[in-house]
Amino acid sequence: MRTPAIRGGSPLFPEGLQFARPTPPALASVMARVAPSYDRGILTNGPLVRELEEQIARRLGCRHVVAVSSCTAGLMLALRAVEPAGPVVLPSFTFAASAHAVAWNGLEPRFVECHPSTFQL
Repeated sequence: MRTPAIRGGSPLFPEGLQFARPTPPALASVMARVAPSYDRGILTNGPLVRELEEQIARRLGCRHVVAVSSCTAGLMLALRAVEPAGPVVLPSFTFAASAHAVAWNGLEPRFVECHPSTFQL
């Protein structure tokens, strides 16, 4: 049996093995898309954001898409849109922003534990 590299043996992949190496587009093509935003001075809520929203709407077959800056902002808007009433059940092991989005909408976050064998709330 071979000695693992971590224990002093020879590495199986001397150059390393990329697990998930991205393949970005050519820099020139990215700059061609981004440069007009810099020229206009509009880095958010400009034409590229509208284009993204339109492409996602077409892809998903829905009428409205709103790009947001974070998942927290998305949760806040989603809760506002559905207008829930009463307490909102959240897993006790969650990011604080989940509860913040609930509280921002004037609702009560209620933390619960997951069932140990089914992992359901």
